[in-house]
Amino acid sequence: MAKDINGLLAVIILSAALAGASPLIEFQGNRAFSQRRLLRALSPSLQKSVDGDSLRASMERLASFYRRRGYARVRVEYLTTEVEGKNVIRILIDEGHLVKTASLDFWGNENVGRRQLLGNLINRPGRPFDSEAMGRDEFNILMAYADHGFVFAEVEAQTEYLSDSTISITYRIAEGPRSRVRDIVIEGLGFSTEASIRRRLKISPHDFYSRGRLLESEAALSQTGLFRESRVQPGEVSRDSLYIDILVSVAERPRRRMEAGLGYGSGDAFRLMGRWANRNVSGEGDRL
Repeated sequence: MAKDINGLLAVIILSAALAGASPLIEFQGNRAFSQRRLLRALSPSLQKSVDGDSLRASMERLASFYRRRGYARVRVEYLTTEVEGKNVIRILIDEGHLVKTASLDFWGNENVGRRQLLGNLINRPGRPFDSEAMGRDEFNILMAYADHGFVFAEVEAQTEYLSDSTISITYRIAEGPRSRVRDIVIEGLGFSTEASIRRRLKISPHDFYSRGRLLESEAALSQTGLFRESRVQPGEVSRDSLYIDILVSVAERPRRRMEAGLGYGSGDAFRLMGRWANRNVSGEGDRL
């Protein structure tokens, strides 16, 4: 194992005067990525000067760069020395193996199918394993459940290395109860009628709660051009409740608009021009 690690060791040499000169950066032994690509992965501050903070930030950025691309067990260290009167920083990288996701399973998903859950994930079978994406994948699973009314769902991820280069992922899910919409409360109305707002919403009382439909409703209100701002959000809900209230808040644009202008033409001399519009006739969202 020690021989294997030694064979995978890559040495990056950064030559720089600690007084603040731009460092000369050289990479040695970088098997997976080119020198130019690794340079972009370092902390930008390291391109200008070398100090403890920029070095630590660069080590973490470099390790994160590798982990996001499947090198889950990468190790990055550095030491300082002096070569020909110049301060030199050596960064030691043990890339480890490229790890791919061999299998991905869900347990406890009785009401949301595998395809719906898998479609939102960054880590999938056959792809390089991104260890830093695990938190985002858990969040995406919870959002998929929220789209189906399971706002109290819980998920726990478990990983197991099958070999040095393969890993399995299992998500254990507790779906919890499914919630419905109890009432829709609308605030901020001026000229618009409540009926015109409800007509444009993509969710109604007694429907199963859906985060996706809230976003669609918000977009539908915004596309009317009648509001400076429109928000469609869930109200407070406790874990022992199966119903959620929806709060719709709007800020209307001015209802009427009039524009005037003065021009001059060679044929008819001065011209006075005007335009008038009503953007919300009878409060129903019609335009005149």
